[in-house]
Amino acid sequence: MMFWERRKTGVNIAGAGIAIALSVLLALSVIGLLSLCKISIPSFWEGPIFYASLLIATLLTARYFDRMSSDWVGLGFHRWVPREIGWGIVIGVGMALIAWSPALFVGSVEFRGIERYDRLLYWILFVVASGIGEELLFRGYLFQRGIELFGGVGATFLFSVGFALAHLNNPEITTTGILNIFLGGIFFSGCYLATGGLWFPIATHVVWNLTLTLVLGTPASGWMFDESFFWTTSSSYSFLTGGGFGPEGGIAGTIALLVGGVLLAVIPVIQIAPWNFSRIFWSFYRRQRN
Repeated sequence: MMFWERRKTGVNIAGAGIAIALSVLLALSVIGLLSLCKISIPSFWEGPIFYASLLIATLLTARYFDRMSSDWVGLGFHRWVPREIGWGIVIGVGMALIAWSPALFVGSVEFRGIERYDRLLYWILFVVASGIGEELLFRGYLFQRGIELFGGVGATFLFSVGFALAHLNNPEITTTGILNIFLGGIFFSGCYLATGGLWFPIATHVVWNLTLTLVLGTPASGWMFDESFFWTTSSSYSFLTGGGFGPEGGIAGTIALLVGGVLLAVIPVIQIAPWNFSRIFWSFYRRQRN
């Protein structure tokens, strides 16, 4: 955090409170409106609805309470955004393949193709919305206010614990799975800290989930979908493959996350875009003058 970004503690807490309250209010309003119109939705879509509300609340809170632009919360557009998304895709796919690879030797992998493309699109939308939403919740506005309060290391630890606890009720959860989710929280926090934006962690997270579930046909955090290009089963060596929880529940998932962390450190182009510094500085400058 740059010296000109430091603010009073009360301002940080107030901003976080406003963002949370506004998110909940918007989500409840949408769900209530759907119920009033007698439109039924699967219960698992309530999460993406909350995440969409969180996105709106984040932008509104940053703009009208903090008087800052979308760059400040990591959602600004600049020349490096395509590069950050591109590297997120590459690393997300690579990590997923590493985590999945033991199934090639101790499991069964077969090509099944897609039977219903409408169902595939449905699940793509769900996985993308969930991945974006989790990053907004655990690496977005609240995490960034946590950095102001506790520093990068403290906020990363606290929000990674929260990230792991949020998955406690997932199907087929295991101790290794929870530990890997915690490591995943550290990794995705590192993605944000390395670039100063949310595009890179969002791309990495979304592509990791898409590759595991809808391409390779394995569970992701215990969730399995009815459409995928390949179908992977691995009933033995669950300590390695993750079993019913998916690759995130096995040692291979741990290795994939560690490899991802190394890549963050050694790839020179994964860095904070200069536009982030300049735009945020001028936002602070204009706010102080007004």
